[in-house]
Amino acid sequence: MALKSKSEKKKDNYLIIGYGKFGQGFAQRLLDERVKENRIYIVDRNQELLNSAINTFSNVINASIVDFDSINSFDINDISIVVIGMADIEESLMIAANCKKYNDKIYFAKAKNSIHSKLLKTLGVDEVVVPEYEVGSKLAYKSLFKMDIDINDISLNYNIVHFKVNNDKVVGKKIVELNLREKFDCSIFGIRRDNKFFVPNANEIIKKNDKVSIVCKKEDSNEIIKFFVE
Repeated sequence: MALKSKSEKKKDNYLIIGYGKFGQGFAQRLLDERVKENRIYIVDRNQELLNSAINTFSNVINASIVDFDSINSFDINDISIVVIGMADIEESLMIAANCKKYNDKIYFAKAKNSIHSKLLKTLGVDEVVVPEYEVGSKLAYKSLFKMDIDINDISLNYNIVHFKVNNDKVVGKKIVELNLREKFDCSIFGIRRDNKFFVPNANEIIKKNDKVSIVCKKEDSNEIIKFFVE
C-alpha cells in the first residue's frame, strides 16, 4: 500500500494512543530508528502502563482520547502520524472516526479480527494489522518448512519473505541465472551472509545458508520458498 505523503515539509510527530504491547513495540521501534523521543506522544488512561514510559518519553499523557477536537494537552495539528493501539474495539473505532476530519495525517491501527479491520479501513485508517493473525500466519510457514522464515506484509497483494537457502540446485548460481522475474515475478533485494547484510547485484553468487530477502506476490510465497529451500 502506498501511504499518503502528507508531512514532507516537516519532521513527523507521532501520537500513540494505547500503550499496551502493540503501542510499546511501535514506540520502541521508532526509538531504535533514531526518532527523537520528544516527537513521540504517548497517551493511555492506564497510569500503570504509562509509568513504564515516563523515564523514556517526555510527552506522556494520562487521558482517554475519543474526539480530537477535545484535546487540550497538545496541539493535534502538530501530529502527522497517529497510531491507534488500544484493545477496546468501540474506543478504537471512535478514534478512527477522526480520520476523515483530520485527513492530513497518516493512521495506523491494530484490529482484533477481520471485521474490526474492515471497519477501521472504512473509517479511513491507512494501515491495519491483526497481530494474532499475522503471528499465526508466520508460524504456519515455519511449521510447513520446519525452518526459520520471516514474512512481512507490505500491501494487500505483496509481502517480503526472509529465509535461508538450502537447495543445492540454487547454491552456486548467479542471481541472474535463477530467472526469478520470469518464474515468479519477484526479486532478491537483500542477502545476509556471515551476519552482514548487503544489496546484491545480478551477478552475485548464491551460497548455502545465505538468508535472502525477497519481494513477491503473496500467492507465490509458498512456491518461492520451496524453490530456494527444498
